[in-house]
Amino acid sequence: MFYDREDCTKLSFFPDDYGTPSGVFLFKGFYTDEECKIVEEAMANEDTRNHVYEETLISWYSEKLSPMIPGLINLWEKASEMLYPEYVIHPQNNVLVLRPYMNEGMFIHSDSPGKGECHRLSQVDVWQTCCELDYGLVAYFGEFEGGEIFYPNIQADGTKKDPAVDCELLEFKPERGDLVVHGAFNPHAHGVRPVTSGNRYAFSNFVLKAEDNPGTFHNYKTPEYYEQIGDKSMERLMNVWMLPLEPNPQFSHDRIKMMQASGLEGIDLAEAFPFEHERDKK
Repeated sequence: MFYDREDCTKLSFFPDDYGTPSGVFLFKGFYTDEECKIVEEAMANEDTRNHVYEETLISWYSEKLSPMIPGLINLWEKASEMLYPEYVIHPQNNVLVLRPYMNEGMFIHSDSPGKGECHRLSQVDVWQTCCELDYGLVAYFGEFEGGEIFYPNIQADGTKKDPAVDCELLEFKPERGDLVVHGAFNPHAHGVRPVTSGNRYAFSNFVLKAEDNPGTFHNYKTPEYYEQIGDKSMERLMNVWMLPLEPNPQFSHDRIKMMQASGLEGIDLAEAFPFEHERDKK
C-alpha cells in the first residue's frame, strides 16, 4: 500500500469512520527539480486574476485556479503510479495558486462530507467522486514562505484532539516537490496559512479505491485510459480526458447558475438546493 513505502512519513495514522487506514502521509521530495519546473515555468507569467473559475460555488476559488498546464499529466501519472493498483485519482490538470497579494490562506475544510452524503455537497462535483473518496492528495511546487497546512482536530503527535483540551496542533510547511496524502473526512479537516512570500502551487487530487470509480473516468493503466489520452497533446487532454464520461445532474449548468445567483455558500447552499442523488441510495 502507498503508506507502506519507505519514503512515507506517517504524521498521523488511524482508521477512519469507514474502516480505511487514514492519517496524514508525507512524501518528501517526491517530485524532482525538473518535474517541479513543469509547473513553475508554466506559471511564471500567469496571473490567475485573468483566469476566473466561473463555475465554482465557493468564492474563494474564483481567482486561484490556474489554466491547464502542459505536461502536468506526467506528474499526475507519477502520483497515480504510487497509488496503483488499489487507488485511483480522477483527471486533473490545474493547480491552486496562493501568492502574498491575496493576503489569505485557505479556509478549514474536509475533502468530503462523507460517503453517501452527496446531498450535503456545496461545491461542484464534476467527477462524482466527492462522496466516494478516501483521501486527498496534494503536491507542492514553487518557492514560498508561509503556506503551512494545519489540522485543527489533530494533535501535534498525530492523535485525535480532545475538543476540551488546549494543545499544540499538527501543522507543517510543505516544501517544493513534496506530496501529502491525508484522510478525506473529519478529523482530518485542514486549512492553509497565508503565503508571505513567493508562489505556492498546489496540485490537488481526490483519491478513491479503484473499484469505487463512479464510472466518470477511466482508471489509470487501463487500455481505455491509454486510448483516451492518446498523444497527451493539450487538445487531446482538454477535449477528451478532462471531460467526464457522464454528467452529474446534481450540478448541471442551470443548477450551478441558480446556486450562484442565490449568493449562498456552504451548508446554507446545500440546504437551499436539495438533491436526491442516486449515489446516496447505495
